[in-house]
Amino acid sequence: MYKLTLKKSIKIILILMVLLSASTKAIAQVNSLVPNIVPPSPEAASLGKFVEVPVSLYTGLPNITVPLYTIESGEIKLPISVSYHARGIQVSEIASQVGIGWALNSGGLITRQIRGQADENNFGYLTGNFYNTFYTSPETRATVYAQSTSGIEADQLIDMEPDVYLFNFLNFSGKFIFDQKTKLPIIQKFSDFKIVPIYETANSYAIKGWIITDKDGIEYYFGTSKDGLRKAIDRPQSTSSFVYLSQGGLQTPTNSSPHNNAWQLMDIITPSNKYIKFEYVKDQPNYFTKNFDDGPSSALNSHFSRIVMDQYHIKTITFDKGKVVFTKLTTEREDLTSSYALQKVEVFGTDNLLKIQQLFNYNYTNSEDTNSILYLRTTEPQSKKRLFLESIVTKGSDSGVSGKKYSFVYNAIVLPNRFSTAQDSWGYYNAKNNGQFSSFFEGDNRQVDTIQSQAGMLSKIIYPTGGSASFEYEHNTVVPPFYYKDLLTNPTTPTVPKTFALLKDVSLYANNIYTKTFTIGPDASPSLSVSTNLMFSGNTSTCSSTTSVSTCPFEVLIYRTSPNPVLLGNLFIGTGTINLGPGEYKVEVKPKTPEGRDPDNFENGFSVRLNWTEPMPTQLLFAAGKRIKRIVWEDNFGNITSKTYKYLKPTGESSGKTFSLPNMYYIQKMVNNIPVVDQFGATAGSPLANFQGNSVGYSFVTEINGNNIEKTDITGTNNAIIRNTGKTEYTFTMPEDTGDFYRFPYHSPSDNEWLRGSPLNIKYYANNQNIYSLIKEVNNTYLYGDEANIFLNLIGVNPSETPVYLSTKRKFSFPIAIFIKNESLTGIAAYTDPNSYKFYYTMGGTVDLFSSEETEYLKNAGEYKKTTNYFYNYDLSNQLNSQTSISSKQEILKTRYFYPTDSEMANEPFRDDMLSKYMIGIPLDVVTSKNGIKLSEQKTVYDKSAATANFLLSRYIYSNKGIGDINTQKDKKITFDQYDTSGNITQYTPEGGMPVSIIWGYEKTQPIAKIENATNLQLAAILGVSDLSTVNETNLTAVDNLRNTLSSAMITTYTYIPSVGVSTITDPKGDKITYSYDSYGRLEFVKDKDGNILSENQYHYKQ
Repeated sequence: MYKLTLKKSIKIILILMVLLSASTKAIAQVNSLVPNIVPPSPEAASLGKFVEVPVSLYTGLPNITVPLYTIESGEIKLPISVSYHARGIQVSEIASQVGIGWALNSGGLITRQIRGQADENNFGYLTGNFYNTFYTSPETRATVYAQSTSGIEADQLIDMEPDVYLFNFLNFSGKFIFDQKTKLPIIQKFSDFKIVPIYETANSYAIKGWIITDKDGIEYYFGTSKDGLRKAIDRPQSTSSFVYLSQGGLQTPTNSSPHNNAWQLMDIITPSNKYIKFEYVKDQPNYFTKNFDDGPSSALNSHFSRIVMDQYHIKTITFDKGKVVFTKLTTEREDLTSSYALQKVEVFGTDNLLKIQQLFNYNYTNSEDTNSILYLRTTEPQSKKRLFLESIVTKGSDSGVSGKKYSFVYNAIVLPNRFSTAQDSWGYYNAKNNGQFSSFFEGDNRQVDTIQSQAGMLSKIIYPTGGSASFEYEHNTVVPPFYYKDLLTNPTTPTVPKTFALLKDVSLYANNIYTKTFTIGPDASPSLSVSTNLMFSGNTSTCSSTTSVSTCPFEVLIYRTSPNPVLLGNLFIGTGTINLGPGEYKVEVKPKTPEGRDPDNFENGFSVRLNWTEPMPTQLLFAAGKRIKRIVWEDNFGNITSKTYKYLKPTGESSGKTFSLPNMYYIQKMVNNIPVVDQFGATAGSPLANFQGNSVGYSFVTEINGNNIEKTDITGTNNAIIRNTGKTEYTFTMPEDTGDFYRFPYHSPSDNEWLRGSPLNIKYYANNQNIYSLIKEVNNTYLYGDEANIFLNLIGVNPSETPVYLSTKRKFSFPIAIFIKNESLTGIAAYTDPNSYKFYYTMGGTVDLFSSEETEYLKNAGEYKKTTNYFYNYDLSNQLNSQTSISSKQEILKTRYFYPTDSEMANEPFRDDMLSKYMIGIPLDVVTSKNGIKLSEQKTVYDKSAATANFLLSRYIYSNKGIGDINTQKDKKITFDQYDTSGNITQYTPEGGMPVSIIWGYEKTQPIAKIENATNLQLAAILGVSDLSTVNETNLTAVDNLRNTLSSAMITTYTYIPSVGVSTITDPKGDKITYSYDSYGRLEFVKDKDGNILSENQYHYKQ
């Protein structure tokens, strides 16, 4: 907990009133245009509040993040944190350097998924040009065919599929591939990033680095630094593949060629010369990874690899205000050879003094699970251990203080050995005894266990304040897309066999009748075919298989008892069928012996058997891993709140779908053009499996604020009720993947994951005495490829159509070919015809919000509706071109944005320089109008001259109101007169003509003086320097003395504790306010010029 103590006096109140009055008078339009280049007064840390955990509602995953530090350098903000992925822990998962399930976010990287061969190989996708004529030239197909089929060494096969590259840095993420025709990268979801690969040599497609430039001209270097002196590229140093034979022993290992597979973020550089530099340290962990087990047609052999990896971990991040240092433990991890966990993260200021540090503590679990190959368990004993993040302790500059602790609690079920076969179809723990090999054969159990699959998952975070967040999960349940229903899987079937049996049993005998009941479930067909099988023992020669015979020793009758009881008829000796629907039934067997005597009649007996199949009780499939069910927050005072999530459609059906099958499926053969799929080993990357992992999404999600649940349900402490204050219902886009990928021969689908998860409809409800009332609704529509309402009609593949290459500013679709083998009932197939092929599309394009209709439902006042439409000019950029808002009163407000790419900006100064620097997302002119009449305009003019230190920076801002055009003489609101070589503003002149000078110190990272009504030249002359940029914090006494020299100037000066905050502010009258901090960098005292305490903050943490 914390306590905030404020000590005030009438004098202080008067001072605050004067300051407030002065601030109010200073507020004007021009002030909103001036950059915030003076520090705001520090505020007390806000503790004891609930820590909100955002949830990705579409995926059902909570965003669990612990912030460590945020680097700020100019316009760049780089948060450093650790985040947790709550889908679950797969058996084969190896922990990161901060513990299993956790990831350290400290910059970014570009990774790739190699599909087939690496793009840069001699026969790789990028090195060839065959797609230029593949679909039109039989000769090209014959050449590719000859180099793509049997009899060719694996590394000499032509690679017909592009690798997929994924980028993730700051708040940006996406996927891209190369266009084989242009050899240029193309992003799947179009955005204004320019991606340039840096090749090893001019004649090679091996990539040593990348440069990504965003819409503001900020450059990001990956893999290789801008100066070429630093490199950080992850790649396997060596990969050896083994086969463990079921009869014992190993086959001779084979080695594969290593390829670059991850490029770390190296530099961030802004147009104003702000920078962030990343340095790394290389580890070389080596470990085994299991690939797959052979199928049922051969002996059970296990395929696995030993990998030695060049893996780079962040070591130092340097920026203009200091550096962040990452230190690893000196002792080797117990779960991974030649690898080290992160020990601490330290922040240093420009004075090289420690400001804050985060210490990481870990523990290990140990499993004696034996469901794996003995060779792997003994060769890599580390596989039985798992690294868990136990706590993060924050300390300030005083390392002797105990520190603030984040503690983490996990599910107590122990994860098995990393090679264990005790896993479900999706790779999560199910605690079943499946022996050495991963298979689906008789005796093996790959079913989902909803309890055991929670092994090792994060269940609670305890915050430094003593408060906590608890996470309750449930298993993902989904309806598979229609295209998976055509797959015949062995041994799983989509129906459940049902059996009824009535034998001669005295316990079923009463009133000279044997009776037994059965039920056919509600999901069965109304005319379900039921097989009958009657057998009589003894003298049955007079019995008939078609009619009732009085001399037969038994008569068998079947009744429906509910609904609508009725005698349905007789059953006869032998086999037959009868059509029944859902309901309750009974079978009666009447013996012809005297009443009460039949149980003693051992000569005559009977057996009645009925067999049928019903749909599974639900069409739901247990998909991969978990989703969040409930999050409960409790503060250090015992107050609790919660959010609960439901994933059902309004009809009560699951809204979930999975867009991939488990990796263990294998196409064995074709029967009547239907693929028979066997489940056996774990062939990672099977075309049936999604390359992003097992993709799960929900089209309809309800978020309930509170749930009228008792606190004892969560904490077990008392009976306080978490009140349900309302709910929010979300509907998301969820187009299925397209193409013919679900028919043999399989290939990758046309991936539409990037189109999923956008909110279509949001409804907000208030709850009053358990009655929900709609208070607000939002309806959204989207554009794909400049076409609205596309999610109902995505591009598919007609097998008879001609493949078409398409690449425009709005969308792309590249046809990718796969040769077809002959179908075979035995599973043996061969390539025979170069003109027999399938194709599919890899696709992408623009997808943007097109319209948003927001309706507020007012009590007793009808409704208020506002519709906003969004417009784009994709020929120029992917930026918002204009937007219009239409209110219930039919008033139309329009905002039009003009960028350097617009023709209207062709004559603007340095426009071409902005385009060459890729500064295409910066609005140079913004015009607003109402009902077609102009209301206002704001224009920014850029410069590149001595005034801007030869950087491309804003120089003038103009603004007006009314219908007239901008007048460059009358409408100038601010001039940025001078910048220094660090891109800092050193002088600006607002409307009215009074110049304002800014002096920068602390290595040009902080403003140390703001001097109003004085130019840089005047100040330099008075201070006796030729260049004002040479003045720094060591000259503050001379700067303070300017109050006596420049009586017409208003001078405010600032001092700092580097990487902590402002320490003093001296106003134009010479009155100084002092800010004091504790060892954690938190504001502790604020004192006036006389040393009186204006405010005091006391922080108390639960020990």
